[in-house]
Amino acid sequence: MREVLTALVVGIFIGALLLYLWYKKAQRFSNPSTQQSISYSPQEVESLLFKAGYTIVTKQPKATIITEIDGKEHLGTLEADYLVAKEKRQYVVFIKTSQGTSDPLEPVFRRRLVELQTAFGTEALLLVDPEAGEVEEISFRFPRERRIDGLFRLLIAVFIVAVVIGIIWMLVQLRLF
Repeated sequence: MREVLTALVVGIFIGALLLYLWYKKAQRFSNPSTQQSISYSPQEVESLLFKAGYTIVTKQPKATIITEIDGKEHLGTLEADYLVAKEKRQYVVFIKTSQGTSDPLEPVFRRRLVELQTAFGTEALLLVDPEAGEVEEISFRFPRERRIDGLFRLLIAVFIVAVVIGIIWMLVQLRLF
């Protein structure tokens, strides 16, 4: 009986220890700040950009953002990895890491990319994957309804033509033309 009780206590102790170790491991992997990212060197990224024909304008550029909440302004900054140029166009560079998603079609990541492009005032941005050796150009457009704009432009043009015809008619009536 004593052997059974000793085996039971040892079994409970070992089970509790294994449960504790499993919990710590699960906690470490669920916390993004402790996840190891794929290491890459800045030289690798710069080499990829150079091979693709880009010249580095600035490393880790910062953009200032003013957020207004209830009339009170809050100053903040936004930092990119690089600002590069190619053929008189500038691009903001975002480097893919293993942390989180890096699919530009995923809404949260897309918002981050749109934020970078807007803050730095570039027409497009580059998504660099050092592991795959890829440089992708990404840009965003926001299409809107054009029928109302076209109709409004047509009405403005008709109005201007009518005003010009009215002025010419008036000048002819006054015999000044």
